[in-house]
Amino acid sequence: MFWLNKKFISEMGIGTLFVYFIFFTLSAFSQNSNFIKMTDAEKSIFIQNMQAASKTTHSLQCNFTQKKNSSLLDEAVISKGMMYFKAPDALRWEYTSPQAYAFVMNQGQSVVKNNKGITNLDAQSSQMIKNMTEMIMGMINGKGLIDNKNFSASYYTNQKQARIILTPKHSKIKMLFRSFQVYVDLKTYLANLIEMNEAGGDVTSISLSNIKKNIAIPDDRFNIK
Repeated sequence: MFWLNKKFISEMGIGTLFVYFIFFTLSAFSQNSNFIKMTDAEKSIFIQNMQAASKTTHSLQCNFTQKKNSSLLDEAVISKGMMYFKAPDALRWEYTSPQAYAFVMNQGQSVVKNNKGITNLDAQSSQMIKNMTEMIMGMINGKGLIDNKNFSASYYTNQKQARIILTPKHSKIKMLFRSFQVYVDLKTYLANLIEMNEAGGDVTSISLSNIKKNIAIPDDRFNIK
């Protein structure tokens, strides 16, 4: 199952679906072991440093690899693509294989593009997306790690990276996920690995690579027409 196919969008609703993107605008490190829970002081410093780092993030571009493991599949399903982000709210999440299509959000409007054309999302969906975008920005600037009504968060560290475990509170999100795990590099305060534990027992991981921060990204990447 590829998230962002039209059937999935129709069944789950774009607002619920877009929670998938909460973490994709972050960037850079890898999973490790020997994590211990952060003290309150460590947690406070960590969030402050994320907030400071986010102030210098004006754009991001990276490759992503999505891997889905399911008990119903003999082999993992692997998808690849590119992510583009430009502050304050322009996002393009583009699959290049095995199928080519893109989700584009810009100036409060959202579309899905593929080789058959463009699917415009309705006003209600666009408003829900706007709300989810604010959550994304909250993850970038650290506010969403403290003041997030949709998740409870636990923080762990091994002194090289942090692991944030987010457990959904919102009923619609619980329908899809049991938890998220986000791995953050303590040098850059950006993350490159997200693990999503789905409600049905499947596990989807997304790793970001070739991350480029604050480069010029053409405006037409975010064209919604």
